[in-house]
Amino acid sequence: MLDAWALIEAVRICCDLPQEYQGILKQLGEFVRRSAPLKFTKLDRATVAVQLLARVLNNSLVSQESFGICGPAAIAMETAHNRPLEYCKIATQLAEDGQSMLGKLVLKPNQRILDYDPGKSIPQVDWMVCASIRNESTNLEKEFSKEVYGGSTLEDVFHWMVKAGYRNVIGVCHHVFAQAVFAHPSGIRPPGLPS
Repeated sequence: MLDAWALIEAVRICCDLPQEYQGILKQLGEFVRRSAPLKFTKLDRATVAVQLLARVLNNSLVSQESFGICGPAAIAMETAHNRPLEYCKIATQLAEDGQSMLGKLVLKPNQRILDYDPGKSIPQVDWMVCASIRNESTNLEKEFSKEVYGGSTLEDVFHWMVKAGYRNVIGVCHHVFAQAVFAHPSGIRPPGLPS
């Protein structure tokens, strides 16, 4: 059995982390010491806490694995890196309450997402956060195919980032058959990009 609380305490005591991270460690310590069942019924509290700590310390660990949820994974990575305390709060609220807010982006996964067992196919905390951003249950049937679950457009990711509270968001897509540029606010559009 993983003693997540002891690990979090060891990191707090031994690592010379910025003050902001002390609040994160305190929040994670409180989260892991509670015993109420998680709303994500197949996830383990200690595993979620340790994976969450790892992503706050190194956001490149956020992984979509083979789920095709790269858009939500990019948002999770960005949030873990630039707003780590908020990322931690979002993840712990999702785990315990089954919902949270990222800026004005409502994260309220449906029951199929809450009950899905990611097993070892994707880290638990990444499933919880990324699937909550994606929140699409149409492919979560008995024959669930993780390879086709995800899929998000540039426009989806752009709107999620704006709702999440990022002030300067630029999305550029350039394919042989289509080009798209989204900018928020519109005045930050870099010169020379297609209309």
